[in-house]
Amino acid sequence: MFKWFLDSGISKQDDAGNTTVIVGSIIDIDERKKAEKELALKNIQLAKTNEELDRFVYSASHDMRAPLSSLLGLIHLSEKTDRPEEIGTLLQMMKDRIKTMEGFIKEVTDYSRNTRLDLTPTEANLYNLVQGVVQHLAYSIVNKRVQIDIDIEKDLIIQTDASRLKVVINNLLSNAYKYHQFDKPNPYIKVSAKINSETVMIMIADNGEGIAPEHHVRIFEMFYRASESSEGSGLGLYIVKETLAKLGGDISVQSNRGEGTEFTVTLPV
Repeated sequence: MFKWFLDSGISKQDDAGNTTVIVGSIIDIDERKKAEKELALKNIQLAKTNEELDRFVYSASHDMRAPLSSLLGLIHLSEKTDRPEEIGTLLQMMKDRIKTMEGFIKEVTDYSRNTRLDLTPTEANLYNLVQGVVQHLAYSIVNKRVQIDIDIEKDLIIQTDASRLKVVINNLLSNAYKYHQFDKPNPYIKVSAKINSETVMIMIADNGEGIAPEHHVRIFEMFYRASESSEGSGLGLYIVKETLAKLGGDISVQSNRGEGTEFTVTLPV
């Protein structure tokens, strides 16, 4: 622990050059230095926010325009046919485009809430939290072949902001579902946890498509897509990273293309 002071002074010398008097002052500038440090941190955060806002506006306008344009095209095609089977196919394609937009809007909402709202730590049962996310996702999953296992003690209690942790788990499980290889036998997702005196680690592993190592350092960037065929907005993992930063946690990934993926979330307890 230290404090900042400003020390200044002047000395008076006699005819022989010897110092006879020193006059000076010591001023406590600790509060000023703290304010300067806080201002510098806020300026850094503001620059980061402005850069992200520029990227967000550019990419979001494209990501929202694309499904809307596609939806208009499908409506135009449906107006030109009276064949029930074609209309049924076009309506399903319209539903898919709307779901894409719903997912994007939800991600934007999650990002906004994480940025604006204060932390509200409470005691949370980790098993129940994960189980709740799994059950919620089950309603929107078309392919039910994926086996999901929860290997977490049913009485494991952690201190965290439960709503934010749900966003993290939901995004990671959604990706695990979305990028599975359904032509392979026994597709699975496994959620497990380890706890010690300082941290809890939550592992989400799957045997899906996997992520090539050259993408690992960038997958948590805003709007970054590791694959040209990706249907996501590129916001999901960015939101995960930013949300965990708010919780004082972190995330790492181990994955190879075609060999599945394991994300490890680390949180303080």
